[in-house]
Amino acid sequence: MQLRLLGWSLAVVLLLLLIQRYIVVRTLRPVAACAADIARLEQGEIRELDERVPDEVLPLVHAINLLLQRQGQRLQRSREALGNLAHSIKTPLTLLQQLARDNVAADDQTAGQQLERYGRQISGLIDQALRRARLAGDSLGASRFQLWEDLPVLVDTLNRLHRDKAVRFHQHLNNVTTLPLEQQDGMELLGNLLDNAWKWARTQVHLTIHAGDGLAMMVEDDGPGVDETVLQSLIQRGVRQDEAAPGHGIGLSIVKSLVEELNGSIVFSRSPALGGLRAEVRLGSRAGAGQGSCN
Repeated sequence: MQLRLLGWSLAVVLLLLLIQRYIVVRTLRPVAACAADIARLEQGEIRELDERVPDEVLPLVHAINLLLQRQGQRLQRSREALGNLAHSIKTPLTLLQQLARDNVAADDQTAGQQLERYGRQISGLIDQALRRARLAGDSLGASRFQLWEDLPVLVDTLNRLHRDKAVRFHQHLNNVTTLPLEQQDGMELLGNLLDNAWKWARTQVHLTIHAGDGLAMMVEDDGPGVDETVLQSLIQRGVRQDEAAPGHGIGLSIVKSLVEELNGSIVFSRSPALGGLRAEVRLGSRAGAGQGSCN
């Protein structure tokens, strides 16, 4: 009886091990398929991972797909920025080459002034591209934009970029400490809004942030403002950066595209308090901002 009981016990244990192995293999089969999808993703055969995976792995797969989507959007913005920069430089560069081919005389002051003006245009366009790169910073990953940590760095960068101005920056954060944006997106969004305000402000720039039913950010300056016709062109979708008004086009069109990607809205108007341009960005409540004490 003991030998028979031992034999039956071993058989039951072996059967349980086989059943357990079958369950584990069957359960982890979607994970193996996910690993295969990652290999296919690396080879460029697919654009995102299949989310038909076990519930325990689904958050990871969803996070990877979200990261891939955000990186794709950033790559698209970079390509558009490079295309716009190349398009903007093409015309003055062609004119410079034409003037050079015409063998301009050394005493031709008019031609010399034209060469200098076109050279300044190209230099300004390149400076704008470099300013974008500096404002974007070197942030990595999906960490949130921390106002108490990232905003002072951004303001210091703007003061360095516009060192010829003495601009007083006022912030009204209303106990909002964290923006519902990745750090790089926050630097690009706030950076371009504040950079445009710094460029045109005489002495003051105001930043106001409210968190309630969604998030509202408002940037105002005391500069000359923008004409109504230009405001309409800024509001329109699809306006190329180099076709917008000088100084108000490139940075604000970058902000528009980013806000649209975030399913938000942006409105440009004249600031009733300061008299310059007011840019108001609203993001949906799904992204709610982190709150807490903020000085």
